[in-house]
Formats: sequence, structure tokens, C-alpha cells
Amino acid sequence: MSTPVLVMVVIAAAVGAAELILWALVWLFRPNFQWLIRPADETPDFPDDLIEKYVRLSFDKDLGWARRPGTTGIEQTEMGETTFLIDETGCRENPGWTGQSSDVAVFGDSFAFCRLVNDDETWPHALSKLLNTNVRNFGVVGLDSATGTELWRLRVDAREYERDIVCGEGRMAFLPGGSPFRRGVIYDLYTCRRLAQFEL
Repeated sequence: MSTPVLVMVVIAAAVGAAELILWALVWLFRPNFQWLIRPADETPDFPDDLIEKYVRLSFDKDLGWARRPGTTGIEQTEMGETTFLIDETGCRENPGWTGQSSDVAVFGDSFAFCRLVNDDETWPHALSKLLNTNVRNFGVVGLDSATGTELWRLRVDAREYERDIVCGEGRMAFLPGGSPFRRGVIYDLYTCRRLAQFEL
């Protein structure tokens, strides 16, 4: 066997062995690391009752999903059971501030929503106490700032209320109250850099 052919055989064998090792590692670690995607994960089979529950509680024609107004949720954690309530305006219940006017709103993903804690344990609720005002929590579990859905939710919901400050995942937006143009500015919370300007 000539040297070039032998080199090709060795390379092919090494690539094949690497493929087998990678396949075995994915198979081994997949139960604990859901981000390891297999071909079967690309078209999962969802039970009909789960789809019906999603449509009933979470489907949103603009965002894809957002908890429906007037719904509740219960989640089991290592610390026990937690509950949350979505009020009639679509934001998370803020105990002690229900129905009060609001100058501050929160938009974002599960960090903003504060998944796995009760309504009176969220950071927007703590911010309400600190600022002595109702902080509206419009966070949605699973929203992705990279796709712009947070900004879209802000555009949809912020028009209904006069607010001065809007907090999101790593960003803070200032909405000038009373401005006929509803122009706002978004700042990065970590660097304080001005990131963008927008109009509602």
C-alpha cells in the first residue's frame, strides 16, 4: 500500500473514531445537558393536552407566547411550591400595589418575570417598596432580547400607560412622560452606554 493511500486510510479511521466518540458523548451527557440537540429533538412530539394548555394559557398572536391576563400558575421548586398571578392587564401581580398607577415597568425574560418565586418575592416587587410606587412586571418567561421580542412587548404594552422608567434584561429605557412623540432611550445597565433610541 502506497504512503498517500495509507495516510488517507489513517485520516478516515481517525475521523470515524472521532464521530463515534462524539456520538457516544452526546448520548451519555444528553439527559443532563438539554442543549445537546439530536435529530429527534428537531421535531419533538408534543402531547395534545400540552398543546391545548399552551394555547389556553400562553398563546399570543404578536409575541408567540405570553401569559394570558387573569391566569395563574403553580410551579414546584426544591424549596416547595410557588404561585403567580397575571392580572387583567397582562402583568404579574404586585401584592400591595394592585390597581395603583405606575411610573415604572419591567420588560424582559424569566429574569424580569422572576420565575420560581412568589409574587411578593420578585425583584420588581422589592423595587416597588424601594421607590414607593407600583412597578409593573411585564416579564415573559422565554423572551429573547436577541430577537427583539422584549422591545416588541414594550411597544405593545407601554402605549397603554404613562411610565418614566422601563427595566429589561440588562437594559433600562427612559420614556419621557407627556411627550407627544413617545420617544425613548435605551441604556445598558452595566456600562451605562446609550444603546438605542426608539419611538412608540
